[in-house]
Amino acid sequence: INSKAEKIPLRDNSFDYYTISFGIRNVTDINVTLKEAYRVLKPSGRFMCLEFSKINNEILNFLYQKYSKSLPYIGKLIVGSDKPYKYLINSINEFYSQKELLELMHKNGFRNIEYRNISGGISAIHSGWKIWMLKRVLKLFQLARKLSNSGAIDTINEMYPLPVTLNFFFNCISAGSSVKQKNEGETPGQKLC
Repeated sequence: INSKAEKIPLRDNSFDYYTISFGIRNVTDINVTLKEAYRVLKPSGRFMCLEFSKINNEILNFLYQKYSKSLPYIGKLIVGSDKPYKYLINSINEFYSQKELLELMHKNGFRNIEYRNISGGISAIHSGWKIWMLKRVLKLFQLARKLSNSGAIDTINEMYPLPVTLNFFFNCISAGSSVKQKNEGETPGQKLC
């Protein structure tokens, strides 16, 4: 497949893993790219990104910056052009920090996000998971809490039968609300669940 990372011609929920190495800093719209990565991942799929990053150690950063500034000169001598190497250095310097990339990943749906620095932060591996089922279950739980006193859960369950474990949980939420109203010191659902 030859396509842009912003528009992958594949179905939703297709892959267990989505990896990108030293490429996300070159896309035209990182938010669209992350949304697209999220879209093509299966539920509980993992996104992993290896990319140049920011160095926190002052001495290592100083040495790395000096080395980086020499790359365009070396490139011009060997390849005959310094433009690709100037672009490389500028794109690295202008790219997000480790924490900023984490925030972008979270904003675009990924959860359980973390990163690990490599070589003191010259590069970093970012990882995040597609946990969309959890979002839907949490929304159902919130809805169940709202509807628990009205008897609407039984109506919903008649229309859309739930697996036994979820049905039991919703009944516990429903019963828990009643228990809490009767016995203020108890945790909701404590008597039945």
